This record gives sequence, C-alpha cells and structure tokens, in this order.
Amino acid sequence: MLGSNTRPANKIGYLLQHVSFVLARQADQALQEQLGIGFSQYKILVTLQFNPHVQQKQIAESLGQTEASISRQIKLLHEKGMLT
Repeated sequence: MLGSNTRPANKIGYLLQHVSFVLARQADQALQEQLGIGFSQYKILVTLQFNPHVQQKQIAESLGQTEASISRQIKLLHEKGMLT
C-alpha cells in the first residue's frame, strides 16, 4: 500500500502503470483464448501489417523488447502459419 506521504504524481504514475499492466494481461488472455497467440505476438503482427519490410531490430526497439524475444515470437508465428 502506498504511504500517506507519497506525492500525488507518484500515485497517478503508479495507478497508470497498474492499469496498463492489467489491460495488457487481459488482452493477452483474450488473444490466447481466441487466436492462440499472446499480446506480444499480436503487437508484432500489427507492426508487420503496417510495415511488412521492417527489420526485427526495429520491431524490438519500437516495442521495447529484445531482438531475441522478437525472433522467438516470429518463429512461433511462422510455425502457426501466421507469417510467411
């Protein structure tokens, strides 16, 4: 629990971060149930939809992930037939 001496800006930042996390978790669960992919894979697909020739390094930078993570996710998407 946040202490009473915590500045309001810190509380707002914490609450926004918490809401963002909860929404991402809910999106991940819904995507897993409906499409069999996670939120990270969905974000990669959206990125590729708008720029099909983007490099993995650029995807990683724009999504705040490592190139290794993007590479693994792309491999999984390819195995599921969602990428060629």
